[in-house]
Parts: sequence; C-alpha cells; structure tokens
Amino acid sequence: MLAGCSTVAPSPAPSHPAPSASATATPSVPTTPTAAAGQTMLGCTDSLAVTPQPSTGPSYVTFDGVAFQGLSRRTGYQMVRMNGRYLTKSPLLVARDAGPLNVKVVSPRSVTLAWVPARIWIGSARFDIRDFESRWTTFTGCDRPSSYWLGGVASTQPTACATLEVSSPRLPPTRVVAALGKITCPAS
Repeated sequence: MLAGCSTVAPSPAPSHPAPSASATATPSVPTTPTAAAGQTMLGCTDSLAVTPQPSTGPSYVTFDGVAFQGLSRRTGYQMVRMNGRYLTKSPLLVARDAGPLNVKVVSPRSVTLAWVPARIWIGSARFDIRDFESRWTTFTGCDRPSSYWLGGVASTQPTACATLEVSSPRLPPTRVVAALGKITCPAS
C-alpha cells in the first residue's frame, strides 16, 4: 500500500487504499522527498476526492481523463514566489480510469514538478515547496470518480516554456509545452 508521498525508483504500480467519502485527505505517513531527485509517487491518500468538474478553457491543459488546471499552452499566468522558487499552481484532476499517470519534465533544467500531499497543502503548518520537487511524478489511479492533487510546476526562473511529457496506460507519451509565468510559448 502506498502510504504517502515518497521518492522511489520506478517500480510496478502500487496498490492503493479504498477511497474516502469525505472531501478531505486521509492522513498518511509523512515523508519528505529529496528535492529534484528521482521519481515522486503520489497515491489516493495524497489527493482529495472531488466531483468531476468541466475542465476546458484557456486555463486548462487536458488529455484523455486528465486536466491540468492553471496551465496554459500559450500565454502563462503570474507565478507565486515560494521559498526561492516560482510556482504555477496547477491542481491536477484525474478521472478514475486514467491512472496511473506519469508526468515528467523534459526541459528546461530550471523546471521541476511540485505536487504536495493534500493534507500538507491544506494543513495549517508551513512547508517548503523545495521538499516536494522532482522531475518525474506518478499519480496512482484511484477507485473513485475523480482525484484532485494539489501543487503545480515550479521554476528557479520567473518565466519558462516548460516541456512536459504525460503518459498513462490509456495515453501514449504525449509532450506539451506549458507557459510558466508571463510568457508566450510556441504551440506544442
């Protein structure tokens, strides 16, 4: 069973706990990944159970069963400064049958992924976004209509055109260029 957020080498898809009926995250064993190292795996206990919402429009990058909120393929939004990093908040909505979902940063090196277990993101304790950075994150599939992971894409620079690769059993590796900060990127 995946009991929280951890940095691990790639391995077979983990089993996961039964979903919670509440809209809050189920507490799990807190661990801290090593910044920008290896693969981060986030499970059902790291997400929120949500009712699926429409996920179209200019502030979404969508794939089959997956929606990155707050990312744009063309013109980015203002990034939030957090602990020496710039963060584009991009909650991730994943349909029941879309996982496990892999997201990798292809380029540039200044960009990392920074999704945080929900119990930490919405909790009262302060946290350092750098503790949750990685270049590759896997989101497990959950046995509920949708799961919502909190966090986004971080950079050491205030603007970047980030190339991300998204894949799942249903989706072959697909690359997309996402605008981070007030910048216009070429179409992907």
